[in-house]
Amino acid sequence: MVEYDLKKVICLEKQEDGDIIYNISKILRTPDALGFCIDQMCDFYRDQKLDAVACCYNRGVVFATPFAYRMHLPLYVVKNEEAQDSNYYYDMSIKGKNIKENQRILLIDDLVATGKSFHETAKFFTEINCMVVGMFAVIGLKNKGYEENLGKDTVNTLINY
Repeated sequence: MVEYDLKKVICLEKQEDGDIIYNISKILRTPDALGFCIDQMCDFYRDQKLDAVACCYNRGVVFATPFAYRMHLPLYVVKNEEAQDSNYYYDMSIKGKNIKENQRILLIDDLVATGKSFHETAKFFTEINCMVVGMFAVIGLKNKGYEENLGKDTVNTLINY
């Protein structure tokens, strides 16, 4: 596998309010960068017994889809939306109907900051008697606290800021 420096293709865009957006669009336009990400994911999880992959709707799909294909696993896409009380609720159109109990599931997203999306998605799968066996994000924002909120060894990332 060819190593790839992801810092070359992740654009940091400072917003007017001071927030930074981590733009991954160059990863998607650079086959070697995208291939590197998928290859790394496969290396991380090749020897783990997984029954399915789940990702948060939108950018997580970009990485979860080729990974699920290469690993021959079903993919569940979770749609999260902000509720009025600013807690996330998770709506899966299948509402667990097509998910077998006791499946071992890997969660994938493009970026992990506080870990709230991963936490809530894991909670959903736990409530329908599945086990989340790992979490993966291409980008980790350590200063936002995901390691403290999810556990230091729970999330694999390729690059941290």
